[in-house]
Amino acid sequence: MKFLKYTISFFILLIFLTLIYKPLTFKPSSSLSHLQELIGAIHIHSNLSDGRLSPEKIAEDARKSGLDFVILTDHGNPNLEVIEREGIIKGVAIISGSEISLFDGTLLAIGIEKPSYKISPVIEEAIDDIKELGGVSIVPHPERNKEKISEFYLKGVNGTEIIDLDDEIRKKSFFRIFKALLIFPINSRFSLLTLVDNPEDEIRKWDEGLKIGKIWGLYGLNVHGRVWIFPFSYTKIFNLMRIHIPIENRKPNNFIDLKRVIIKSLMNGKFFSSIDGAGDSRGFRFYLSKREKRIEMGEDGEPGSYLHLELPYKTNFQAIILRNGKVFSSTNSKNFQIKVDKDGIYRVEVYLLNNPALNRNVPWILSNPIFVGVKKNLWVKEERWKKVPLFDFKELVPENDQSSEGKIEISESFLSWNYKLGFSSSSRPHVWCALAVRKNFSFEGFRGIGIEAKGLPQARVWVQIRDKVDKGERWWSASLKVKEEYREKLFQWDDFKLVKGEGGKLDLKKVEGIFLIIDKGSMGEGTRGNIKIRSIFAIK
Repeated sequence: MKFLKYTISFFILLIFLTLIYKPLTFKPSSSLSHLQELIGAIHIHSNLSDGRLSPEKIAEDARKSGLDFVILTDHGNPNLEVIEREGIIKGVAIISGSEISLFDGTLLAIGIEKPSYKISPVIEEAIDDIKELGGVSIVPHPERNKEKISEFYLKGVNGTEIIDLDDEIRKKSFFRIFKALLIFPINSRFSLLTLVDNPEDEIRKWDEGLKIGKIWGLYGLNVHGRVWIFPFSYTKIFNLMRIHIPIENRKPNNFIDLKRVIIKSLMNGKFFSSIDGAGDSRGFRFYLSKREKRIEMGEDGEPGSYLHLELPYKTNFQAIILRNGKVFSSTNSKNFQIKVDKDGIYRVEVYLLNNPALNRNVPWILSNPIFVGVKKNLWVKEERWKKVPLFDFKELVPENDQSSEGKIEISESFLSWNYKLGFSSSSRPHVWCALAVRKNFSFEGFRGIGIEAKGLPQARVWVQIRDKVDKGERWWSASLKVKEEYREKLFQWDDFKLVKGEGGKLDLKKVEGIFLIIDKGSMGEGTRGNIKIRSIFAIK
């Protein structure tokens, strides 16, 4: 009986708090009226992949929420339809992105140009592809990608999600989901805030990554509009978590300039994330100054600079300034200044102390860092490997399915491969062109193989090695991107991923063939092109 009374009392109190809850509202004073910000949301899925709403309806919901931009990240390698649909829609900048499927995890590619090839499923190559296409690479799903996060950092990714709202909800207990469902019809904002927990593990890993290079942290939504806790519109989600980009001048009035500002800011770390469902965070500023020079988030400063915080909020908060992941100072003042004498990576977390919905251990505002006296250039020692020719070009044979075409010509210095990829159908789901050497190789004592090639248009080619063990033939693939100019690509054995057959390791003594393959997983159907190959060799 006591348990029932306590339960009823708890829910009455919860409903009361829910009914009276309103987020902190920011009203800039006259001294802050000059502040300009672009406000948006990242990691949004539309009906161009597995989302519920169209880009037009998403734009309408974003406009109602007061957003300046939304970054769609529909699935694809990349999603070409999203690229074609980007622009100003209903007053909101819809910027294209894609959630790229990798051999291990996924990666967000934001703001890229339309490529002639598919983005690689290999982490390092995917990051390089995105960079080459003028885009920003972000690691989504910190919970799901936690085993690979260090590899993403080492390969040069631009940023990482610190909070992924969809992941946050999925890992909650039945009771917390049930409680949130009860509250949702009364106050959706309060309901969703109760599901956000302290991302301490993600922040700790981010701090470790910052020792490697400049990697930006952000809050992502990963919203699809199809999960049962979001039965209405994207508006409720857009009011919850946002990205803020401080700008010096007025908002650009055309899409090209607006996209350029947003992508440049995301690439350079000049933005902060906020849980605006708990309070409007406009007006937050974190910067360094020295000799009238202002150093913004993402930039490099010098010891002897002054660190400044502007926090124009009428509420109880605590701002924590961290150096190399450890507490350096803290304040609850609206304007704060402190001298920075030591090298380090400085960033800021702001916490709300008396918010009934948001856990007080969850950063309300998360800044990106400023680097003081820290050089972030990673130098990799170049190894010199011995090259051993593998075979004569005359041994390469063109192969293809019935709808595709392939032809080779051999000169003294290179092999020229003209290909035309066919179109798939229900009776012919796979279309492909290949160059094949079907003979036995023993690679014992070798470290891998290398290829020097160029192509027009730029193309993705699968380099495939096939071995034969007791349980049958196995296919191992790595990715090669050929460009307009010759370049050499080296593959170590660990670069090859098993794509067909049962596991284990590549048996270097029982290789039965080497293949270069173009298919609809690497290029668009109907693509026609030429690849010139100077050499294919083993490396010691």
